[in-house]
Amino acid sequence: MYHRFPPNAVSIDLLPVSGLDLSVLVAVLLGTLVLFYLSEAFGWSFGGLVVPGYLASVLLVSPAAGATVVAEAFLTLAVVVLISDGLALTGLWSRFFGRERFLLIVVVSILVRQSSEIWLWPSILAEQERWLGFTLLQPVEAHSVGLVLVPLTANALGKGSLRTGLIQLVVPTLLAWLLLRDVLLPGTNLSFSAMSLTYEDASLDFLQSARAYFVLLSGAFLATRFNGAFAWSSGGILIPALLGLAWYEPARVLTTFAEAIVIALVFQAIRRVPVARHWNLEGARKLALLFLLCAGLRLGLAWAHELGLLLQTREFSGLGYLISALVALKILQSGSVPKVVLPALGTSLLAFGGGLTAAWGMEQVFPADQSSGSVGIEPPTARLLLRPEGVVEYARVRTRLDPERSPSIHLPASRLAGWRELWRQVEAGLGEGAAALPTPPGDWLALRSGAGTFGGRRWYIVHEPTERLDEVAGWGVGLVRQGALGPALVVEKPWADAEIARGAIARCIEVDCAILYLSGMELPTGTDDARAAWAAALQRPVETLHAAPPVAAALAVEAPALGLGAAVEEALRLAPESWAASASELEFLTSTLVPAMANWASGAGTLAELRDLAGVLDYSVIQTTGCGPRPCLLVAPQHAGPVVVVRQEGRPVLATASHPLREVGTLKIALGVFEST
Repeated sequence: MYHRFPPNAVSIDLLPVSGLDLSVLVAVLLGTLVLFYLSEAFGWSFGGLVVPGYLASVLLVSPAAGATVVAEAFLTLAVVVLISDGLALTGLWSRFFGRERFLLIVVVSILVRQSSEIWLWPSILAEQERWLGFTLLQPVEAHSVGLVLVPLTANALGKGSLRTGLIQLVVPTLLAWLLLRDVLLPGTNLSFSAMSLTYEDASLDFLQSARAYFVLLSGAFLATRFNGAFAWSSGGILIPALLGLAWYEPARVLTTFAEAIVIALVFQAIRRVPVARHWNLEGARKLALLFLLCAGLRLGLAWAHELGLLLQTREFSGLGYLISALVALKILQSGSVPKVVLPALGTSLLAFGGGLTAAWGMEQVFPADQSSGSVGIEPPTARLLLRPEGVVEYARVRTRLDPERSPSIHLPASRLAGWRELWRQVEAGLGEGAAALPTPPGDWLALRSGAGTFGGRRWYIVHEPTERLDEVAGWGVGLVRQGALGPALVVEKPWADAEIARGAIARCIEVDCAILYLSGMELPTGTDDARAAWAAALQRPVETLHAAPPVAAALAVEAPALGLGAAVEEALRLAPESWAASASELEFLTSTLVPAMANWASGAGTLAELRDLAGVLDYSVIQTTGCGPRPCLLVAPQHAGPVVVVRQEGRPVLATASHPLREVGTLKIALGVFEST
């Protein structure tokens, strides 16, 4: 899950706000440069170039996921060594090496990831909870990311001795992690708040990406065989395999090769410059320069787009981070574009077709269990959808801010037609006395009745039901008031214009609006196909909210403050042993409610604002005493443990205990840290 946090107070706009500021590309470039320095200074192996920066990014965003990647890489390497050395001892086969060894690593890594995430990590975590009495890590947190990060990490560990491989993995990753944490993230507009991983959807959920792995394995196998039979080479067996995945969007394949050709030509032009003719640009230096050229080209496209040119960074950029540079390297080595491009094109296309065919065959032999119906479509909890104020927060935390991420910002024409027809039906039914919900055009969209009334009228919600936030396409959220005769209100930027979005509820009641629509995209280009299709389907005035309307603030009567101990006891009395939340609710907690607590603690926010936000998710805000001379609050979910916030020299201190009844002792530790800080 990705999170949105308030931007840094002081930062340099190093990157254009067009997706690169949210991408791992800069981190991968940083890791490659660190690895290049170590190679030049100490003669270290210049391989596994993606690993240091990519792994450092994952460790920053989710340390549990980063640790899982490393653990699965160790397991993969152990199994590969066992198979390779075991077969050699029997005399049936020689040790694996070269491309065959790497192919074995790729195959074993997939089996290890599947076994680990289905039963190994959940079993280990269940045992440690039974023995220790508390949970160090939730099973859902123990997952790796990336299609190829685990095999690349395992391959890096297997270079030479295990000690050498471990040192040459840990040192550059640690240096990249420190530079990202202490320099780039606090000092520039680089952010992993909407972390964009290579190969996007397939990289985020291993167990839901079976077809992608069939294509990957087919490509790696075919590239290995074709290299041995015809000496075809495109810079490694993973290049055709990953390009096979790009055939879902054929234009990405073409732009990848076009990008490779461009940077190869630029490299040759640099070599012709008089000053550079005598430079030693071979080996690691050549590849490092090609990667710099690749990153510079994408950065230039992004800045051109930022300056107003009609260029989409993603549409004119190649696949992945290093693929174009590796293909350009092979073009320069062979001296011929067709000798590199044509074999890679043919192998990747065969991998795409072969992988999908193999996946289809497996589905016929082992059909999926359909008994679960639409499990996973509805979120496990729906507290944010119970009140209009909660729906606004639900829409805000799901707003797309990242044009580079899949799914594409250009919504499919077939779904746009269904979207438009849905709103025509909504428009036709607005004047009816009873709520008649239209039929959604597919499971990618849901309609549900709102609880109670919205300004005295029955209401319902149009939204994307998925709780995988990386899959949200950007259709936005609509609140429809049955029988209302007023206009349709539009909030164009729900995330950026929080006051406008929250004030829209009062404005809607004031003008008796029929529809309140919160856009699903906030993109630099202003592209929002859903908004255009929605507006075209309505036969009523559409009013776009550009300023928050004045809303009279109700004066809350403060209850007597409880002592801290009494407040904690009250929160625990109300808290059962388990508490579940949907991804949207967790996103609201981390990106909206916790920053609001910090704002109150530092004096930037009011108690009334905090209480309004907490009430959206059924949280109570309890005044407490016993925190010294400064006031403090206990913000306690009705179904979980407390969060204590205290004002302290303008610096907020938060102590949390998510499951105090189940995780014995965590509340005492949290309060001890709180009192001693």
